[in-house]
Amino acid sequence: MLQVDSINVYYGDVQVLYNVSLQVGCQEIVALLGSNGAGKTTTLKTITGLLKKQTGNISLQGKTLEKMPAYQMVSHGIAMVPEGRKLFPNMTVRENLMIGAFHPEAFARAKESMAWILDMFPRVNERLNQLAGTLSGGEQQMVAISRALMSRPRLLLLDEPSLGLAPNLVEQIFDTIQELNIKQGLTVLVVEQNAQMALQIAHRAYVLENGEIVLSDNADQLLNSEKVREAYLGL
Repeated sequence: MLQVDSINVYYGDVQVLYNVSLQVGCQEIVALLGSNGAGKTTTLKTITGLLKKQTGNISLQGKTLEKMPAYQMVSHGIAMVPEGRKLFPNMTVRENLMIGAFHPEAFARAKESMAWILDMFPRVNERLNQLAGTLSGGEQQMVAISRALMSRPRLLLLDEPSLGLAPNLVEQIFDTIQELNIKQGLTVLVVEQNAQMALQIAHRAYVLENGEIVLSDNADQLLNSEKVREAYLGL
């Protein structure tokens, strides 16, 4: 579904991604792992058009995303849950969710999507009329994922979904990601520092180090390799 070929990305004169290549197959969960500052978020921002690459190519289902502005990515089936959630704190949960259905096709299905999402996240349903800024961290993450799902994406990008959450909430979030993949056939690319949790739900994974892909393999192979666990995953 998603093909990233040898992208090089700079911040000003400083290169931050070096010939990064990865692919995400239809209905796969793929994890992108690495330490803080390795270039994981930069990779997601480049895929979604928020950052421009110097060289390389990115395509979705064979169609290049070369000149597509970031605001059009949603209508082409890509939705991203950003690091830190980035909700509108002075808007209600309902209003935040409806922002995810801004393009015409999603708006036409907004009522159906809302019912499906609220059934999946009962806590979000309980908070619909509450200001998003008053929610707990775990509740905000549920709303951020729900907002992305309102666009009915084919590819969901998640940037550090476990960041700042209690362990029981982390497990709940990852269970939901896996359920979306299994029951809805949603394709997922997840960036995560919690390598063990990500590898437990992923089919495949890439390890990013100093802006370069240094390892890629099936998730269970990476999780069970002592060398990999010690050298790259901090387990």
